[in-house]
Amino acid sequence: MMKQILLLILTMIGFSCGNKPETSTTVHLKIKLDTLMVDAGEEILYLDGHDFALAPDGKYLYNFNRYDHTLEKIDLEELRLLEKLPFEKEGPNGTVSPIYNLNMLDKNHVYLSDKWSLGKFNLNGTRTATYDLLNNGLEGEVLTEFEHLHSNIIVPGQPETVFVLVFNWKDKTYNLRKMDFGQNRITKFEFDKEGILPKFTFKVSALSKDPAVRPYVYLSSENGKLIISSNITNEIHIYDPIGDSLISKKNQFQLTADEKTANYRGEYASMDELMLDYQKVLEQVSFSPPVWDDKNEHFYRFSYRIEFAEEKEAGKVLPEAIDRNIHLSVYDKDFEILAEVPVPQLVKNPVRYFVREGDIWIFANIADELGFIRLELTI
Repeated sequence: MMKQILLLILTMIGFSCGNKPETSTTVHLKIKLDTLMVDAGEEILYLDGHDFALAPDGKYLYNFNRYDHTLEKIDLEELRLLEKLPFEKEGPNGTVSPIYNLNMLDKNHVYLSDKWSLGKFNLNGTRTATYDLLNNGLEGEVLTEFEHLHSNIIVPGQPETVFVLVFNWKDKTYNLRKMDFGQNRITKFEFDKEGILPKFTFKVSALSKDPAVRPYVYLSSENGKLIISSNITNEIHIYDPIGDSLISKKNQFQLTADEKTANYRGEYASMDELMLDYQKVLEQVSFSPPVWDDKNEHFYRFSYRIEFAEEKEAGKVLPEAIDRNIHLSVYDKDFEILAEVPVPQLVKNPVRYFVREGDIWIFANIADELGFIRLELTI
């Protein structure tokens, strides 16, 4: 099913990274919005997942269903569920549970993981490899008692290396660990050199030593690159396999702030007190992870600000969100900013999305059925 609406022709101002330019170029962007629905037949698709995997050719989307422990295979050309591939919970082919992360490097295997272990499986459910991310005997910069595993990913060209995002609850910092199982080495990379992320970690000490609210930090693999990004700043960090290091890129925006500003206590006497500051954080610009467009050789990244009602309803932790100011940024292959534009037609924060054949596909729960909001971009 498809509902097609021609939305707008917008003018975007392109500019280079760094200082604001004295001159600018005009880029015309034509956006056509489609609402697409997936035909699941008699099945009920799992809509609460936080991760998914795309087949290398972009034809199929794989989604793990926690309720019946199956891998849902969806045909993106025909917009229908093809099959549900069963996986075992226990035994030699048992998966970890729950499944937080999915990766796919070739059409015949899928990587499934929680925060502590990762398994490589054939699509028939047979396990072919196991990577223990917590107790693995790797040598080098091992985890400390204050560090927790967060998310993980495998990137093309390095099938025996798992990149893991690590959170240190003592000093509220994040770092990247490269776990090279082929070389039996673990290496640590720092990326928040300015110390921005800890300023947005909030906790109620009387309730827990762990934070109640902390930044969203994303690991993604786009255009063969490992990318670290967050909702706090437009700065991204790219892993360079040749130099075995991280390269950081930060751009100067015209239409939104480059990052959130922090002036918060961080520790609070109650959750109500904490949520007052958290609302202020959400009212500032937030950033979603970048995605790569093979067809046009561009990166895209959404950002948004939330506007709240003045009064909070009884029993609610935050006032109702009454508006969202959403923008789309366009980058070249080196992450130099090309353009940015408001997208007022979107009414929800884009968080889960991907690019297929030059179009941005945004996951949407439409009346408890899987759908996509598709943005067709013509530059």
